[in-house]
Amino acid sequence: MYYLLIIFTLVIDVSYGLFSPQNSDCDAHGLKITGNDIMLVKALGDSKLFLIRFAPYDYVSQSLQCVIPYNDTNQYVYSVSIGEKQNSNQTHFFYAGKILNNSSPIGSLDHGDMFIGILVNNYRQNTFISADTETLFNCNHFQYQSLQFLSSYGHQEFFVFAVEPYGQYAIGIAKDFIFTYHPFVDNKIKTKNSSLLWAPNTVFIPIAVDTHTSYTIVAGFVINGPLFRVRATPTVYVISNSGLNVLSTWSYVVALNSWESYLTYSNLKAWSNKYVMSVTINLDDPSRVLVGMPFLNTVFLLIVSSNGTNIILNSFVNNGDSIEFGKNVAWLSNSEAAILTSNCLIKNSSKVYLYKSLNNMSLSPSHSATFPNIQQRLPPTINSRFIQMISTPSSLAILGVNSEILLLLPSPPGYVSSTTLAATDSIFIVSESMMCMPGTFKNNSSIFPCSLCPSGTRNPSNLAPISCITCSSDTFCPIGSVSDVNKSFLYPRSQAHVYPRSPDIIVFDEILLQNMFSTSVNELCIFISPLFWVLIVIGIVIIILAIMGIIKRWVQHPVAHKVRYHVKNIFRQADLIHEGEMWMGGLLSFAVIVLLIFAYTFSVAFYREYPSENSGPSTFTCGETIRNVKYESGLQSLSIPASHDEQPMLDLLNEQNYILRLDVLNTVVSCKNLVVEQSFGSSTTKLIPNCIYTNGILSAHVRLSYHKVIIKWIFNDIAFIGGIRINLLADEEHYEMYQLKELDYSQTIFDYFNRTLSQTMAIHLELTKAINETESLTGYKSKFSGIWNPNFVVDENHMFISSEDYITSVDLTSTTLTMFISETSYYIKNRQLPIAKLREIVFHNLLFTIVSLDIFRLIILLYKLVMLPSINILLIHFRNKKRIILTKMESVDHDTMTDDYDTTVDDHDTIPYDHLISVDNHDTTTDNHDTTTDDPDTTTDDPDTTTEDHTTITDNYNTIGRSTGNDYYIVDVN
Repeated sequence: MYYLLIIFTLVIDVSYGLFSPQNSDCDAHGLKITGNDIMLVKALGDSKLFLIRFAPYDYVSQSLQCVIPYNDTNQYVYSVSIGEKQNSNQTHFFYAGKILNNSSPIGSLDHGDMFIGILVNNYRQNTFISADTETLFNCNHFQYQSLQFLSSYGHQEFFVFAVEPYGQYAIGIAKDFIFTYHPFVDNKIKTKNSSLLWAPNTVFIPIAVDTHTSYTIVAGFVINGPLFRVRATPTVYVISNSGLNVLSTWSYVVALNSWESYLTYSNLKAWSNKYVMSVTINLDDPSRVLVGMPFLNTVFLLIVSSNGTNIILNSFVNNGDSIEFGKNVAWLSNSEAAILTSNCLIKNSSKVYLYKSLNNMSLSPSHSATFPNIQQRLPPTINSRFIQMISTPSSLAILGVNSEILLLLPSPPGYVSSTTLAATDSIFIVSESMMCMPGTFKNNSSIFPCSLCPSGTRNPSNLAPISCITCSSDTFCPIGSVSDVNKSFLYPRSQAHVYPRSPDIIVFDEILLQNMFSTSVNELCIFISPLFWVLIVIGIVIIILAIMGIIKRWVQHPVAHKVRYHVKNIFRQADLIHEGEMWMGGLLSFAVIVLLIFAYTFSVAFYREYPSENSGPSTFTCGETIRNVKYESGLQSLSIPASHDEQPMLDLLNEQNYILRLDVLNTVVSCKNLVVEQSFGSSTTKLIPNCIYTNGILSAHVRLSYHKVIIKWIFNDIAFIGGIRINLLADEEHYEMYQLKELDYSQTIFDYFNRTLSQTMAIHLELTKAINETESLTGYKSKFSGIWNPNFVVDENHMFISSEDYITSVDLTSTTLTMFISETSYYIKNRQLPIAKLREIVFHNLLFTIVSLDIFRLIILLYKLVMLPSINILLIHFRNKKRIILTKMESVDHDTMTDDYDTTVDDHDTIPYDHLISVDNHDTTTDNHDTTTDDPDTTTDDPDTTTEDHTTITDNYNTIGRSTGNDYYIVDVN
């Protein structure tokens, strides 16, 4: 196995003599840019130059950059590096590379292939210039130190090096060796063969490196050999700077069945941009190391402990949406980091992801911001494809594909590192501090963009905002607010409504019966219910009947009987049921009259409940609104010719002109930045809007000449917009029986859930005709009214963006609202017509009157046929029972008188008196018989009853007479 691995590595080495330097920035070997807070260095391989820019980087009064040619045109520089903590007296940097076209044979003393060198500025007084100093800058004091060659080794395809943070020495690693270079001690290279560094039988290909004062972190591939499907394993080593030995190792373990498990790393014979890596050590906390592996789209946070003898994986972030995520990584501070994603083959694929709040020792899965963004746009002189990225560490330098460098300097609290007005100095473009835009704030010094004010807070941007002001509780304050906007602007106005449905009952007969005989426990319903008052009248009738019966039976005064006689005549004359035949029918006729009065009153009120728009509350019925209206509604296609009656209404709608007004809420966009375009067909014209801005609200309106048009509202500003209100207005018109209603419609588009309007919005406004026809109640010609019903179609997922989406938005310079106004291919036809007209109501009330009288006749008939016979049977039963009881009592009396003669004599003396009373009662009964014959229908049974009473008394008399056989002459028979 070991010999196979040696053969495999020899195959790789064959390519050494075929080395062809890549001068293209996309494919160039190594890191071509380095820097710190003192100076930036860029190696221009195609021009054989070093471009050097000194701090302060925002100083543009005079040039602070130098261009130093290579000291040998045959040099190919792999990488440049500088100590990040070097001070202003340490203005030197390291570079390493290869001598091209070297004719010296391998092994000769003057052979030089791979080298490392240093370029030093010996005149240190003028290397750091303050903003108020006018010292002339001199580039003539840079001096090359002698190159140090790695003469014992041939060409190294994979060769990386890093400089100790204070710039005292450099450590280089290649496939075959590792070395340290101390230029200020002995200016010599100390090398060590790789076979003495790595584990036995291990071949390691270094790709990226970073160093600290005590150890170095190198990332690369361990070759697995030709017999393995996966030819290499991504590995990270921790190497001691003093002993050049391995302290600890971490290897990437791929998850089974993941897309990463299908990578084979088979093209590692020569350097390729496909398998680049990046490593950076946190200067403030060297135990935290970021390792980027763009071929995995992953950045790892490794933790080094125990002086480098232990390295473990803490967390990682995988951005599957980005291509080559992690091409470069950089720490901006102890808790802030930047990650570059870039692919030279894909335009606009380059982006820098910014992370903050990393104090918890873990890498956040979501980024805090991106560059470029809305606040920090990409300058036009910078190519959109980024090659490399470094930190100084407070600033961030980005290298473009055309060798241009964009430097983002940290801005103080309340300011943003703006690239809109970036200072340009040769190929260096430096950001400038600009006050945070309204609706944002920033409370620290960094290169991050300003953050949006949270919902419920605002920033009018009168001063540099380090915090936001709390809004009033009754105002509209979404994220990014600039002022307090009254919530009344949020309420929509719509003239469209749900067309009513016809009631369940649309037959007047049923409606009348339902309301006449309705029952409800509701107090109000009881007092307006006809049935309730009918029952009251019936109750009064029952009371009158009871009084009449009492007078008949128990009142003997002739005046009472005379009054009763006259009352019966009056009721008999009022009898509607039996046409004057029954005085009780007159009493019930009053109940019928009450019911009919309610029916006629209801019918009159119901007739007036048309049309519905002219009707008020239905106080004549119980608990609900009742209308003399039935409704019809449907859709009509515009492709079908309209009727002769409808066509004038359609013409009025088609000729109506709109006014389109847009209210932009909670913004600082000014009227001078507003452009309105109208597109009709293939032509586009600009409209001049009437515009006004007041208290955070921009209001602009235009008059539309067409119903089908595209309107673009272009705001040449990136200011926030909290919400928009769209208003559609049109005047009212009349023509004979046709009314074109006034159009006053508004719809507000906003979001309460921590989102603001995006910079590109689209709204579809669909207009639908609505025609209402009202049939005449008395005539034959209908009335028509018409109105437009607007309908907004909005995709809220594209209309709004969250604060997280905002800070990652693309480079936009304006806000555009596109409104697509169109008309539907159909119209709404609504029709209302009366349930019952006057003639129908009169006819049905006549029928109700007849039916009501017949119902009461039926009730009386049932009384005569069923109830009255039943009552008589009960009376006869009780009379017979009473007669049996009296007979038994008489037998008891007879026995008593036989046993006690004296008692019988006394009783006999009493009998004549009783007889006389009985005779009087007989006479009285006879009078009653005569009186009751006046009403043969109701008192027919009275003579029979009286006669029976008289016979009973006579029988009693005879019985008593017979029981006194000793002295029957005492009783007078007459």
